[in-house]
Amino acid sequence: MVRICMVAYTSYQTDSRVRREAEALVERGDPVDFICLGNGNEENPEFYHGVRLIKIHIDRYRGSDAKMYMASYLKFFLDNGLWGS
Repeated sequence: MVRICMVAYTSYQTDSRVRREAEALVERGDPVDFICLGNGNEENPEFYHGVRLIKIHIDRYRGSDAKMYMASYLKFFLDNGLWGS
């Protein structure tokens, strides 16, 4: 049994790709923490099919400007303390 931390710039409940992977690890017996996007109205942390969700409450950028897209990624990682201080 290994403790797993997964990070994805996505909504966990609507992204079947990351959900299948995380829940397969839980089925194997590994505790999984998953850091993802949240909308601000959800409980934090939340458990979903055995996966502990830690939600970062920022809007997901959906435009076509590559610089703005990268800025949104940086905000997700840096403004919310994922890299420590």
